[in-house]
Amino acid sequence: MIKTNPDPEVLAGFLDEASQCVATLNEKLLAVESGASAEEVVGEMFRAAHSMKGAAGFLNLAKVAKVTHHLETVLDRVRKGKLQLGEDITDALFAALDTISSLLTDLAGCQCESTGIEDTISSLEAVLGEETPAAGTRDPSDDLGEVPAFIRGMLTVDDVLETLIAKNGGETPWLLRIPLSEIFSCGRDPIEIYHALEKAVRIQTTVPLIAAPDSVWGNLQDYDCQVAVLCYCRKNLSDALEPVRLPSCEAYELCRAGGLREPLTIRSESAVSVGERIGQLTINPGMAKHLSTWLSETQEELYALDSSLMTYEKNPEDKTRLHEIFRLMHRMKGSCASMGLEEMARAAHNCESLLSRYRETDAVPGEDGFKALFAVKDFLNDCLKRVNGGIAEAPDAGVMDAVFLRLFNEEATAEENSGLVDGWVLSPEEKKLCAEAAAEGLRVWKLAVELDPDSPLADLRYGMILNNLDQSAAVILSHPSLAELEQGIENVPYLRVLVAGKNAETVRNAAQLDMVIRLEIAEVETGIVEENQTEAKAVATQAATVQAKGQESVGAIQDTVRVDVSRLDYLINVAGELAITKARISQLSEGLASRMRSIDTRGLEFLIWHAKQNAGNGSALTFESIRNAEQWLGEIKSAQEVAGRLRDTAVVLHRHTSSIQNCVMQVRMVPIGPLFQRFHRLVRDVCKERNRKAVLITNGENTELDKKLIDELADPLTHLIRNSVDHGLETPEERLRQGKCETGSIRLEAFHEGGQICIRISDDGRGLDRDKIRKKALENGLVTEASFQKMSDQEIYALIFQPGFSTAEKVTSISGRGVGMDIVRSKINELKGKIDIESRAGEGASFTIRLPLTLAMIDALLVRVGQGRYALPLESVKEIVEVAAENVHATEGGGRLMTLREDVIAFVEPSRILGIEAGGEAGAMLRAVIVRNGSEFIALSVDEVLGKEEIVVKPLSEEFAGVRGISGATVLGDGGIALILETGAIGELSKNGGVERCRAARKEEAYA
Repeated sequence: MIKTNPDPEVLAGFLDEASQCVATLNEKLLAVESGASAEEVVGEMFRAAHSMKGAAGFLNLAKVAKVTHHLETVLDRVRKGKLQLGEDITDALFAALDTISSLLTDLAGCQCESTGIEDTISSLEAVLGEETPAAGTRDPSDDLGEVPAFIRGMLTVDDVLETLIAKNGGETPWLLRIPLSEIFSCGRDPIEIYHALEKAVRIQTTVPLIAAPDSVWGNLQDYDCQVAVLCYCRKNLSDALEPVRLPSCEAYELCRAGGLREPLTIRSESAVSVGERIGQLTINPGMAKHLSTWLSETQEELYALDSSLMTYEKNPEDKTRLHEIFRLMHRMKGSCASMGLEEMARAAHNCESLLSRYRETDAVPGEDGFKALFAVKDFLNDCLKRVNGGIAEAPDAGVMDAVFLRLFNEEATAEENSGLVDGWVLSPEEKKLCAEAAAEGLRVWKLAVELDPDSPLADLRYGMILNNLDQSAAVILSHPSLAELEQGIENVPYLRVLVAGKNAETVRNAAQLDMVIRLEIAEVETGIVEENQTEAKAVATQAATVQAKGQESVGAIQDTVRVDVSRLDYLINVAGELAITKARISQLSEGLASRMRSIDTRGLEFLIWHAKQNAGNGSALTFESIRNAEQWLGEIKSAQEVAGRLRDTAVVLHRHTSSIQNCVMQVRMVPIGPLFQRFHRLVRDVCKERNRKAVLITNGENTELDKKLIDELADPLTHLIRNSVDHGLETPEERLRQGKCETGSIRLEAFHEGGQICIRISDDGRGLDRDKIRKKALENGLVTEASFQKMSDQEIYALIFQPGFSTAEKVTSISGRGVGMDIVRSKINELKGKIDIESRAGEGASFTIRLPLTLAMIDALLVRVGQGRYALPLESVKEIVEVAAENVHATEGGGRLMTLREDVIAFVEPSRILGIEAGGEAGAMLRAVIVRNGSEFIALSVDEVLGKEEIVVKPLSEEFAGVRGISGATVLGDGGIALILETGAIGELSKNGGVERCRAARKEEAYA
């Protein structure tokens, strides 16, 4: 069946490219209208129109091609000085661009060109001074001598003049006729072929050729769609077209003295070519302004590609996932080409060609196939990083190209040598039908029949074979089907049939017919083996289910707007200042209202009344002073009303600013799912390198986190997951000996807990080995034997975060140098978070990262310590208590403990830990705030609790950024400054003796 409409994916690519061309034309035309020199931009406008016209002609988009052809002609005459770009021409060009935009909208909506173009064509012809030729007018192509009949009446005077000029200039004019049906059948992109032709030859024009049936009621398959290309070439045409890899093409040489001769037939042996390496990553100057958008979109597409490849590798028969990967690769190829990154486009094109073969056949990628697909993804990702870093040199593609060449050659050889039946891999639906037939007691065969290529009415003969088979057996399905054969199909290569029956000889005899030159039959194995649901299969199924859900959530189209992060930061800063202003207004209004309420206006009224009664009886008060008092009383009452309204306004302001803050926070909050999805590939690669079997199970992908935190978490999570696979999981043999499933599981979860975001990485491996940690810690001099015995599990596990600490027996490319976990702790501390470790020998280990939900605004408890005010994140506060001084006891190490109900917790004095000036003599009762310190609680001694307030976190300057125990600062409503205490760091400092002890240790190190 011959296609007359382009593939939707191909059409989408054309629409993207054409929209960019229209945008360029509008932009340049507006520049000219604003006073820019037409000579500087008209050449670029002409190239944009020329490219759009050629692509439209290749896709048989007749209206777009016709309008752009006239548009191109006008621009050509302007650039040659034959027309001046005046107001009338500019108006006509703008009208033409509007018409093209409408046609593109039509194609995007219903894939047909419904907008009328007659008025636009008339206005452009009026600009050109051309009229529609009358009947019997001489055809301009007559000046070219003899031309093919299919092009007569299709060429304009400009086409003929350009052809004669090219001939005189030493170029050979050629007319190419290319069948679009062959381009579509081999999975090629017509737009890609057109751009390849532009590089190989100089194209003058493209003309759609559609041969319709005699009757308007003819079948769609009776339409023959081709395209004619008038072009010029200086060298041998076959050599020039070799890189284009056209499926087939007829070439007519024009302007020959001896007249037109038989066309030159050009046919490529393979429509797939690895191509020549470019080696450079150079952005087109005109596309540099779109670089940031392209980088962001391509990065997202690479994340999606990586995740889709992982899913497809687990189920290679999933054609839906294959189509998704093909679409992603197709989009990336187009976007890379439009940016001028030809090396990236070449790699994507090769991958797309390989995927196209899998889409057209029932074959699935083997180990080499997936190796090639992942290699392309890695290559594109490496290129993206280089483009982002301003590196113009492309990565080495030699290994990747070698894999592609081997795959292409192997597939071509296999296709030539394999039998018709051997190359038929049943799809899941076909396997299901075979199983149903087998359940009825029938045997199932794959049957392939090939007729002589010169056999007349081949489709009818194949239909007769199907009828014969259906009478002696049961035809399950066939390719092509009986209905398709009855409608009429040209050039059927062979017939494939799934047939069920009792006897193979009966089936073979029923398929025998004259002109049959090849008949193959093979029985289908339909036995169904009941497999035990092992633990490995359960784990894999769970992982696939969870990942599929993540794919749905990540892959869903979201109505989002891209916002520059710097603008968001500015908006957050403004919202923060607004919050500070709100707090000051609230404080001022409350103070004014309280003062006004303290005035006894009734007493003042009584005083005035009494003064009036006694004003004439020798009182010192005069009537004038009484009138003044009355006036003052009125002003006081008015001020009271204003103070009340001010307080009400402050409440409204509080509500509005809270809404703005929440909205701004939501802008920054993004799902953590895309970050999680990239680690499936990491687990796969580490497992292959370290001889492990594992699946990554993710949960909580929709949990939202601050965008800045998302960006910073990639490295620590990478180290933790790699360590879980390399250190945590045993080899498959070890797991089987221990009675475990040979496939381990790595769980990556995100959830909210106690006002924090928690990310947990856990495995079901061997767990942390206390003996190995002890031995390594003693070797490195981190602890003594006595101190180790007193350490809790959390303190022992925390030793793995020390720089250079590793329990690996040998250094590998993944771990063993003791660097990764140190990086993890440093990054988590930098993000004001904390990491907890839990482990059980032989059962696995888990690492829980606890982070603030956002880095901008938090609810805080304000306290006073000494003369200073400090803020504690409210999410870490458990309660506020008062405890008798005699219930606080000193310990041998210099610390203090207190009893809270039935628990004993550390009593920490920030004034001693941070070197803050104490507030004075301690009373009989001490006030403390109980705060969370990881999995435990500590009591912070404070002098006064000032209340709850929503604060804006301001980062400390560089010289104070390294101060332990202080995570930031905030501006309070009265304009004062409050430091934000970091409870986790204060807990650690209390164990180390505080600031003074740390200073002493530094002095000892300096003297040593």
